[in-house]
Amino acid sequence: MNIYNITEEWQRLFMLHEFAIEEIHTKLKILNEEFNHKHQNNPIEYIKTRVKSYESIKTKLEKKGYEVTPENAKKYLNDIAGIRIICSFTSDIYTLLESIRTQSDLK
Repeated sequence: MNIYNITEEWQRLFMLHEFAIEEIHTKLKILNEEFNHKHQNNPIEYIKTRVKSYESIKTKLEKKGYEVTPENAKKYLNDIAGIRIICSFTSDIYTLLESIRTQSDLK
């Protein structure tokens, strides 16, 4: 099932997560560029984003014993969307974490 065959409520849920991921991804790309230009070391190797598919959400809710609804997806799943940042070294993770913490609009 694709996003065009599901209810408007599901579409809103997916759009909300897609827009949030895109906003954070943009901020991370800017941070990445800043590291490239201002610092000798760039901790970010690459960034990957994803939003779970309807089928994946459906399967996970059913496995947990919940009715498949957008409300239950929001309430019981904490991994509908995600961002993975790959760093070369463990110390880079902490450098990046500190840079992210200084962003006043990210939590």
